[in-house]
Amino acid sequence: GYKEVMAKKKYKPEQIVELIANPKPANWPGYPPMAPLNVPKDEAMKIAKWIVSLGKK
Repeated sequence: GYKEVMAKKKYKPEQIVELIANPKPANWPGYPPMAPLNVPKDEAMKIAKWIVSLGKK
């Protein structure tokens, strides 16, 4: 999942944080729209950095 997305999209952590707060349905055609997640920004950044690190392995 995440490794494949990072290989294709090359998101920066800040972009992932923005997508957590404001999901873009166009990024996921065929799936129902996702509600914004109520995640504190500092926690979202930790998650985003972890996701980005998966693409580097």
